[in-house]
Amino acid sequence: MTNGETRTFTESQFKSWNAELLKFAFKPQKGHDKDRITIQFLLKFGRFTKELKCTVDMAYTRLRLMAQDWQDSRLAALQTAVENSKEELDLSETKDPSWKTVMSTIARLALPTDQLQVVMQEWREEEYKGIHHYQSRLKRYLELITLLGLEKPTDRMILLQLEEALGAAVKHGRIKKQILNDFVKIGATTIREALDALHQIESAVEKSERLEARGSSAGSGDAISKTSSRSNTSGNTTGCTHCGMSNHSVDKCKTKLYGPVCDNCGQRHPGPCTNPKKSSKRNAKTNRVYDAEETVTYQADTTAIGGIDYVPVFSKLAIPSKENKEQLTAVFAFVDPGARVSLVSQAFYETTLATLGYVTFKGTTMIVKGVDHTGQGIRTSDHVTVTWRFPNGKELETDLVVVPHLPEPILLGRDWQRKAGVLMSQGDSAEDCYCEARLGQLKEPFLKESEYRKKINPQGERAAKELQKSARNRKIKSGRAKANGKNQAENHF
Repeated sequence: MTNGETRTFTESQFKSWNAELLKFAFKPQKGHDKDRITIQFLLKFGRFTKELKCTVDMAYTRLRLMAQDWQDSRLAALQTAVENSKEELDLSETKDPSWKTVMSTIARLALPTDQLQVVMQEWREEEYKGIHHYQSRLKRYLELITLLGLEKPTDRMILLQLEEALGAAVKHGRIKKQILNDFVKIGATTIREALDALHQIESAVEKSERLEARGSSAGSGDAISKTSSRSNTSGNTTGCTHCGMSNHSVDKCKTKLYGPVCDNCGQRHPGPCTNPKKSSKRNAKTNRVYDAEETVTYQADTTAIGGIDYVPVFSKLAIPSKENKEQLTAVFAFVDPGARVSLVSQAFYETTLATLGYVTFKGTTMIVKGVDHTGQGIRTSDHVTVTWRFPNGKELETDLVVVPHLPEPILLGRDWQRKAGVLMSQGDSAEDCYCEARLGQLKEPFLKESEYRKKINPQGERAAKELQKSARNRKIKSGRAKANGKNQAENHF
């Protein structure tokens, strides 16, 4: 069974499972790339079949039939992986593979090697914002790691990651230092003990804060009661006697119960603010505080023509060195009309831009969605100002947001496109699809996505070829073993 159990079944159970499997539907979300859609589908279908508790054969058959009807080009890699998985599973030494083995095999065939490592890197950098948030994220990452067939981290590895996340949370003011001190005193040796301990510690801290708030409210209430009694004698019995507002009574006053609205974090709390100071601005009309954070969504959509995916890319741009303007580094830059600002991957910055002398600076905090596997987005405030040179000698200077785990080395958003005067044409044929930057008199046709991926990640292409080579070797080895077994059987008779 898909949940790992082994038992006999009735005919009615088979009919019920078949009906439920036929109801399953998956619709790829707009703006998500094919790797993220692949992971989303495998997670959703994996959870569905695990809860359904049907047989592995039924789930696998339904998956293969479903894959044959997929039309979305972003599901092409997953569709091919499902088709090739049967041969891969037949060549494996396990006669009756578990559902976990089936799903991890499909994931390995559908996703590039470097994409699998991104999941592990994301898990190691996961922030701690409270025990409930951390526990839900940990569960999701462990589910992803299992699905992708990666080596599951040990309790010791998870504990180390948790301790580092707690230390970073205290440093940045997300949690109180008391929580970290109490956690260290306990000395948990397993992740279960650590999570239980953090539940108890945070509950105790929250309770003490509530009691402290009640005490301070009661103290202020005694002083106010005298004023209240005097005001009642003058006939004023309406409104709140604590804050002076007329739209509520004193027993429902939020300022008395929870404290005034904090100018720093925008939340109500008694006593001084323990949240990290934020760069914020106040709306003069509503008197509300708004954090200086912006959200940008990574999309990198492709254009499907004749069953082939094409992408808008500038391949003739160059970035000059800060010290020597004549030292140019050619780059491949993805043009994304859906991105409001331009982005650069942290890996590309460290390996290329930093060596050319470009230095990051702290700017507006950006929440970049679509680049992580949890859907929450990645928060970053690192920016870098880059000079671009066109083939005609014209130069352009723009800011890029440095983003960890960004699939593209460079993504040119609408801010860059406005300055460069970019025109984009998306026709019905490959010849009618092109990008033109009027500033640099540069016009380039769309590039096949497969060619673009080879250019920006030659290591991934070599890794894919190694995987194909190992699969062929296993197939040859299996064929020889079958031939030897047949010869031995003939000789025996």
